[in-house]
Amino acid sequence: LHAEILSAAGDHAGVEALLGDAVRSPGSSADLLAMYAESLIEQDRVEEAERLYSERCAADSLSPMLAFLHARVLVVCGRPEEAAAELVRAERLDPESSAITGTLGELLLALGRPAEAARRLERLVRRVSAPEGDVAALARAYCDLGEPGRAVSLVTEALAERGERPGLLAALGAAQYLGGDVPAATSTYERLLALDPDAVVAMNFVAYSLAESGRDLDR
Repeated sequence: LHAEILSAAGDHAGVEALLGDAVRSPGSSADLLAMYAESLIEQDRVEEAERLYSERCAADSLSPMLAFLHARVLVVCGRPEEAAAELVRAERLDPESSAITGTLGELLLALGRPAEAARRLERLVRRVSAPEGDVAALARAYCDLGEPGRAVSLVTEALAERGERPGLLAALGAAQYLGGDVPAATSTYERLLALDPDAVVAMNFVAYSLAESGRDLDR
């Protein structure tokens, strides 16, 4: 609790000093380690945080949480391929973790591996009440695989079940545009603006469409 208070106050050196001995004991929790590593990252000592996670993962190779936390720091270090490998290991250890599988799916998308991402995200989306971010990520994977129609069907079904959601509308508009249906995409982005007037992707798309057609230029 003391460490959490120091962290909230921005005293990251204080967190480091308070937790330093504790996190190096064999029985320390992953939560304490995460708080300590975050204090190092906030002090621009990302490589130290990564080394600490690497040491702990070597000592406890069966902890999916440690592998997950290690992967997140590897991303911050600019080592996404290593992060993906660590997330694959975490997923093997805990295949039911939505956080691990969802993060891995997003990272695989960013690495240009949509087929691998789609396989994992499909498992998440089949579960009850999958986060809309997972649905949107799966739609992006389908688009990257050259199947925008499949993405449109996926997101349309999710919107029918959940109602108008900004993330889903943005995903639908992108899929419609990539599928060549510009009027439908414009309509979807207008729906997004009605829901969130500050949605940058919608403002950009609608403004560009209006400019291209020479309509409503003041808007």
